[in-house]
Amino acid sequence: VLSWGGGTAADWQAWQSAGKTLERPVFVAEMGVDPDAWRTPWIMEEYAYAMRELRLYQEIVQFLRPRGILLWELTRDYPLGAAPGDVGKTWDVAPTRRFWIARHFFNLTPKKARILETSCDRDDVRFTALAGPDDSRKDITLHVANLGCSRPVRIRGLGRDVESLRVFETSETSRFKEGARVEVRRGEVQLDLPARALVSLTNLPEENHGRLRLDYY
Repeated sequence: VLSWGGGTAADWQAWQSAGKTLERPVFVAEMGVDPDAWRTPWIMEEYAYAMRELRLYQEIVQFLRPRGILLWELTRDYPLGAAPGDVGKTWDVAPTRRFWIARHFFNLTPKKARILETSCDRDDVRFTALAGPDDSRKDITLHVANLGCSRPVRIRGLGRDVESLRVFETSETSRFKEGARVEVRRGEVQLDLPARALVSLTNLPEENHGRLRLDYY
């Protein structure tokens, strides 16, 4: 499957259904929003582009649930860093908005993660969940992409073995910022989502984050 240009939930679900019918795993061979963005690289530094990418990533995981993903937009033509000043005068590189969103997925993915089935009652909110290889919820990460205005959210079905979750936020004003833990009561958690942001909740301790690491120093 190639994701260039995006698709609808029905498109991704049709590919998933085809994989089941053929008894073959489904892979996204090229994950990306705009195949021509490299021609105008400055647009990739805009927050709007990061939001387009975030929506696509969330919809692919939520509706297609592929076995593997090749992130084409991590190539040299789609850099996650940008020079903050005159390129000819400095070697410093500043992370773009896309970097901080990618960091949620890379640093908070449980090892040998499974994609869980999820649903959401709002079209401008995309919700995905990743869990460890066993049937418990000992290792779990939830990604909530709020593509609209700020709003409260309630997440249900976590299981009674999840007691609290760490919270990370990336928005126009914060970058992979860890906030206060939230308590899980009777398998439910409630929190407020900032506008146009990715909020990730996880019970992974820092040393047990997934193998993929994306850090900036």
